[in-house]
Amino acid sequence: DFPATSRDSTLPNNFSVAGDIVLIRVEIVDKSGMLVPTANNKVYFEMKGHGKFLGFGNGNPSSHESDKPFKNGFKQGSRSAFNGLARVVVASKVTPQFSESE
Repeated sequence: DFPATSRDSTLPNNFSVAGDIVLIRVEIVDKSGMLVPTANNKVYFEMKGHGKFLGFGNGNPSSHESDKPFKNGFKQGSRSAFNGLARVVVASKVTPQFSESE
């Protein structure tokens, strides 16, 4: 089935102190909400709030994509999924938004 959306893990309730760092797992899922292990969709990230992205990853040892945020003062970036997964590192008081390209 073609991946329908991406899903991120929930931020902890106490993620509000300046300097907090959280690793967020992003999953590409199908219409039934199941992980698509073959997905390599490009996922775009945009920061809403008073935080910043510290980096992105996907676990693919042969990937040459940048691990660093690339636009708007650490507020935007992108990363391709690998085996249906990607990782985002964020710092303090954030509500990240996720979108994917087909």
